[in-house]
Amino acid sequence: MGHGLWIALGLVLLRVVSWDLLDPVILLAGGVWLIVRPGLVPVVLLGAFQLLALFLNTQALLAADVGGLLHRALVVHIALRIAALGLMGTGLWTMRRRSRPAT
Repeated sequence: MGHGLWIALGLVLLRVVSWDLLDPVILLAGGVWLIVRPGLVPVVLLGAFQLLALFLNTQALLAADVGGLLHRALVVHIALRIAALGLMGTGLWTMRRRSRPAT
């Protein structure tokens, strides 16, 4: 959710109105959904969104001038998306381990 808030704040401060607004909306809505109803479906959907956004961010990074503002912002976006995917995977693994009956 922090990543979504960071994106939203940046878009508001830069006064950007574009399709980029979908990113924080999806991240925030998905984060709330995951908090309220933790489970496989929200994790899979958020994970799929993060993978798509990671791909798009990587494509944009490859076209950006190294060291420029856009390049640095994209590096942070990519790092946060990778961290989110890792944390979602860890959360799923933990949920599955806890739901198994003790043997």
